[in-house]
Amino acid sequence: MIGILYESHEWSDYHLASELEGFGCPVMMIDAEDADCQVRALGCDLLVSRVFASAYSRGHNASLARIPVLFEAAERAGIRVINPARAHAFETSKARATEELERAGVPVPRVFGVFQAGELAAGSLFRAEDFPLIVKPDCGGRGGDTFIVRDAEGLKRSLSGVEPGLSMVVEEYVEPAFGYLTRIEIVGGEPVLVLKRSVAANGLSGYHHGSVYGFYPECSQFVLDCARAASAALSFEVGSFDVIESQGRIAFIDCNSVSNVSEDCTDMFQMDLLREHARYIAHEYRRMEGAE
Repeated sequence: MIGILYESHEWSDYHLASELEGFGCPVMMIDAEDADCQVRALGCDLLVSRVFASAYSRGHNASLARIPVLFEAAERAGIRVINPARAHAFETSKARATEELERAGVPVPRVFGVFQAGELAAGSLFRAEDFPLIVKPDCGGRGGDTFIVRDAEGLKRSLSGVEPGLSMVVEEYVEPAFGYLTRIEIVGGEPVLVLKRSVAANGLSGYHHGSVYGFYPECSQFVLDCARAASAALSFEVGSFDVIESQGRIAFIDCNSVSNVSEDCTDMFQMDLLREHARYIAHEYRRMEGAE
């Protein structure tokens, strides 16, 4: 049995389950918000997390707290986990993921540190020459509470509506000089879909900001090789990376071990990314069962 742990009832969660069933795999959907989810999960043979780092923004902190404990218990019990506990730790801490990528030689922005939002808003901790900066939740996603700030006053203003106790990463702003970010989707540690994602009017890039996607077949081999290295460094079997290609440098600015795809994006990409995830997971399940 393959257990899919979810928390937000995304279309992608159920589509992954449907595709796995299409490959002949038995599937159990397990709501990570339920107190008995660990008992159900530990009765499975293989587990997949669909708990997003942005779960906190939906009030699903219980799911975020349960997954690392559950996955560590599963690994001790010999249960196969796609994207193990180690990968989930990087999914839920941008600062930790960036530090690990830098250690592995993958280009990343300079990180100034992790601060509470209230601490940042109370007064400037940075020199004028440090700006512009990117400020974003250490555990978060989908562009929520992410800001480009160009001076101390802008920093205070941006954080005025953010929960004071929220942990925020502050890093250098690397300008997307070509007007897009590079999005690399990984399956089995290999790039399977490479896209350009436009920069929106607010200077950020993301589906929820209204960015436009385009295929990127001319992406350099160096960037793809860095994505492979990043996947290995973070123990991502499946997942995605956002990369800024600027003048004379690249920087991996975001890493996600849980890729979310909407139905319209599946049509747009002319490729079913979740089907590719399911194909990989089904292969691992059959291999584990001795069928391959």
